[in-house]
Amino acid sequence: MMDAAQFFLLRYEPLHALMTDRLFADLSDAQLRARDPARIRRAVRTDGDYGPKVDPERVEAFYGGMTRGWAFAHMALTHTFGHFAEANIVRGMLGFPGV
Repeated sequence: MMDAAQFFLLRYEPLHALMTDRLFADLSDAQLRARDPARIRRAVRTDGDYGPKVDPERVEAFYGGMTRGWAFAHMALTHTFGHFAEANIVRGMLGFPGV
Protein backbone atom coordinates (compact mmCIF):
# COMPACT_ATOMS: atom_id res chain seq x y z
CA MET A 1 0.00 0.00 0.00
CA MET A 2 1.19 3.48 -0.89
CA ASP A 3 1.63 6.19 1.76
CA ALA A 4 0.52 9.80 1.22
CA ALA A 5 3.95 11.07 0.11
CA GLN A 6 4.31 8.28 -2.44
CA PHE A 7 0.81 8.92 -3.74
CA PHE A 8 1.53 12.63 -4.19
CA LEU A 9 4.86 12.11 -5.92
CA LEU A 10 3.83 9.20 -8.13
CA ARG A 11 0.19 9.93 -8.98
CA TYR A 12 -1.23 13.29 -7.93
CA GLU A 13 1.53 15.66 -9.05
CA PRO A 14 2.14 14.05 -12.47
CA LEU A 15 -1.60 14.09 -13.15
CA HIS A 16 -1.78 17.80 -12.29
CA ALA A 17 1.20 18.52 -14.53
CA LEU A 18 -0.39 16.64 -17.43
CA MET A 19 -3.74 18.40 -17.02
CA THR A 20 -2.05 21.81 -16.80
CA ASP A 21 0.02 21.14 -19.92
CA ARG A 22 -3.12 20.14 -21.84
CA LEU A 23 -5.01 23.20 -20.65
CA PHE A 24 -2.32 25.71 -21.58
CA ALA A 25 -1.34 24.04 -24.85
CA ASP A 26 -4.70 25.04 -26.32
CA LEU A 27 -4.65 28.67 -25.14
CA SER A 28 -3.28 31.45 -27.31
CA ASP A 29 -1.51 34.53 -26.02
CA ALA A 30 -4.63 36.57 -26.81
CA GLN A 31 -6.77 34.20 -24.72
CA LEU A 32 -4.38 34.48 -21.76
CA ARG A 33 -4.46 38.29 -21.99
CA ALA A 34 -8.27 38.44 -22.23
CA ARG A 35 -10.53 39.61 -19.41
CA ASP A 36 -13.86 37.83 -19.16
CA PRO A 37 -15.96 38.89 -16.15
CA ALA A 38 -18.95 36.94 -17.51
CA ARG A 39 -16.93 33.71 -17.43
CA ILE A 40 -15.90 34.40 -13.82
CA ARG A 41 -19.53 35.06 -12.87
CA ARG A 42 -20.61 31.80 -14.52
CA ALA A 43 -17.88 29.82 -12.74
CA VAL A 44 -18.79 31.28 -9.36
CA ARG A 45 -22.59 31.33 -9.54
CA THR A 46 -23.71 28.78 -12.13
CA ASP A 47 -21.01 26.11 -12.39
CA GLY A 48 -20.52 25.90 -8.62
CA ASP A 49 -16.72 26.09 -8.79
CA TYR A 50 -16.67 27.70 -5.33
CA GLY A 51 -18.15 26.31 -2.13
CA PRO A 52 -21.21 27.58 -0.30
CA LYS A 53 -19.15 29.52 2.26
CA VAL A 54 -17.50 31.71 -0.39
CA ASP A 55 -18.84 35.24 -0.89
CA PRO A 56 -19.63 35.29 -4.64
CA GLU A 57 -19.57 39.11 -4.80
CA ARG A 58 -16.03 39.19 -3.43
CA VAL A 59 -14.76 36.46 -5.75
CA GLU A 60 -16.31 38.11 -8.81
CA ALA A 61 -14.87 41.50 -7.90
CA PHE A 62 -11.43 40.00 -7.26
CA TYR A 63 -11.05 37.77 -10.32
CA GLY A 64 -13.35 39.64 -12.72
CA GLY A 65 -10.77 42.31 -13.52
CA MET A 66 -7.82 39.94 -13.97
CA THR A 67 -6.62 38.62 -17.28
CA ARG A 68 -7.16 34.91 -17.71
CA GLY A 69 -3.41 34.24 -17.46
CA TRP A 70 -3.06 36.27 -14.26
CA ALA A 71 -6.04 34.46 -12.71
CA PHE A 72 -4.48 31.06 -13.52
CA ALA A 73 -1.16 32.15 -12.00
CA HIS A 74 -2.86 33.50 -8.88
CA MET A 75 -4.85 30.30 -8.36
CA ALA A 76 -1.78 28.12 -8.86
CA LEU A 77 0.20 30.03 -6.25
CA THR A 78 -2.55 30.40 -3.64
CA HIS A 79 -3.98 26.89 -4.03
CA THR A 80 -0.69 25.36 -2.93
CA PHE A 81 -0.57 27.60 0.14
CA GLY A 82 -3.95 26.19 1.25
CA HIS A 83 -2.57 22.66 1.11
CA PHE A 84 0.45 23.77 3.16
CA ALA A 85 -1.91 24.94 5.91
CA GLU A 86 -3.83 21.65 5.79
CA ALA A 87 -0.60 19.68 6.04
CA ASN A 88 0.43 21.65 9.14
CA ILE A 89 -2.91 20.87 10.78
CA VAL A 90 -2.48 17.15 10.11
CA ARG A 91 1.10 17.28 11.35
CA GLY A 92 -0.07 18.88 14.60
CA MET A 93 -2.78 16.26 15.03
CA LEU A 94 -0.11 13.57 14.66
CA GLY A 95 1.84 15.08 17.56
CA PHE A 96 4.36 17.27 15.72
CA PRO A 97 3.24 20.83 16.55
CA GLY A 98 4.88 24.03 15.28
CA VAL A 99 6.09 25.10 11.90
